[in-house]
Amino acid sequence: MALSIVVLSVHSIEEVLEPRSGGCELLASLIDELRPICTVRYISITSFKDLPSLSTMVLMQYYRSGVRSTIRSLERGSYGLVRLLGFIILNFLLLIDLSLYVSLMNVFREVKPKYVMIHYTDYPVLLLICRVLGQKVIGICGELTYLRYLELSSGPSVVVDHLVRILGCIEVNCLRKCLLVLSFSLIETIFLCSFGVRVFFGPLLLKLPRRAVEGPRFAEPTFVFFGSDFEPNVEAVFVLDRVVGALKRVGVALRCRVVGRVTRLVSKFVKFCELVGEVPSLEDVVGGSIVVIPQVKGLFGSRSKIVKSLYLGLPVVALARAVPDPYLKLLGNGALLVASNIGELLSLLLVLSSDESLVQRARSSATRVREVIMQLRDMYIKYLRKLVLVGDEETYH
Repeated sequence: MALSIVVLSVHSIEEVLEPRSGGCELLASLIDELRPICTVRYISITSFKDLPSLSTMVLMQYYRSGVRSTIRSLERGSYGLVRLLGFIILNFLLLIDLSLYVSLMNVFREVKPKYVMIHYTDYPVLLLICRVLGQKVIGICGELTYLRYLELSSGPSVVVDHLVRILGCIEVNCLRKCLLVLSFSLIETIFLCSFGVRVFFGPLLLKLPRRAVEGPRFAEPTFVFFGSDFEPNVEAVFVLDRVVGALKRVGVALRCRVVGRVTRLVSKFVKFCELVGEVPSLEDVVGGSIVVIPQVKGLFGSRSKIVKSLYLGLPVVALARAVPDPYLKLLGNGALLVASNIGELLSLLLVLSSDESLVQRARSSATRVREVIMQLRDMYIKYLRKLVLVGDEETYH
């Protein structure tokens, strides 16, 4: 009998095939790696057609009506409590929804999967349900509720803090039951490791180019930003355009390119950056550049950009809010230059436009980091395939 895997995701298959986020990009990369050795059945838990149940209808409204994006935009104050309440309500609904159990049982009976891959594990009850139904689980961790709450909430009450700790214990214990967990945060990876969870740093499994590109050309300083028309990326383009405009007004000769899908509205307001648009191969257009990540809304999409850039052998300049994990600074090891604010970002670009030795040191560091990332990725893929084919769970270290 052919090996098969069921993928349960909050995203539609269209969102995964044309990813706008690092999480979808990671899932697409994993599916590409697994398809040669097994059959992959994709099921969206926000599609009633894929998984007919009451929970599906509620999750579909939650994700596609703008409620979730509204909650995520509340970065301060009540954000933590609102997200916590949403987390409790949605998980409780999954737990009591018998129609979800029946739908999943029908899928598992039809496909007979060796593993179930859950994307994301923000709903630990879904992990429990799959375990109750006799399935082995591989999880992709979007964000740990407990750590995220402490990061964004300002002064939680004692009662709420205890409740979050209880939920955090449930979440971690559910993840300990997984055969493997992929986390997008290096801090969360280390945190989960300390609790005995089999966990990999997810961005290293992204589908990445197999070759490095030409290093920065000092004679013609070129900076590049890449990303989709996802809202944090659009805002980053406007920030970068203002910074480049300020440098050009004081006579600094530099070139800045924006690679990726942008809307017509963005193109009307961008004056100083060159909009390249979508390209079939990233490495064909970013050679000779320094990557700039001026994300002002934190981690959205920045982790995958950093890893991709270092994988290409390119140094990176980023705002501190785009590098939420302090360990990523260690990963960069000189190839990742971090600015605390937009003024400091402007100063860094100015220095890089005039200091050839700094550019060369950053390029050399990026090349060394690329070699380490390549070795880690090959090791991860080898383990993942062995896990799927042989079921050897003892090879994890």
